[in-house]
Amino acid sequence: MTRVRLKERHNQMERKRVGIVLFENIEVLDFCGPFEVFSVVRLNEERRREDPSPFEVLLVAEKNDPAVTTGGMKVIPDHTSENCPKLDILVVPGGWGTRKELKNPVMLD
Repeated sequence: MTRVRLKERHNQMERKRVGIVLFENIEVLDFCGPFEVFSVVRLNEERRREDPSPFEVLLVAEKNDPAVTTGGMKVIPDHTSENCPKLDILVVPGGWGTRKELKNPVMLD
């Protein structure tokens, strides 16, 4: 395949949109691990520096306020549940913070 055709294919790649849910007392590894995996994957390892990930990764929370992790890290969401664009994949991290969210009607919808 010529360089021009490869570039055209790259520009036409349909990226999947992944939303990772944030909430209070989330475990850092539970959302950072999936974020890292989706954001660094490449379809062609030899073009790692030139090609984007086939995934667009967004952090989504109930409110725009920073979510505070169990260790105190403050994480700013990209979107709220109200203004989030359509997602192809939704990742709901685990950890102690989920206990409270099991009773949150906004999170369950």
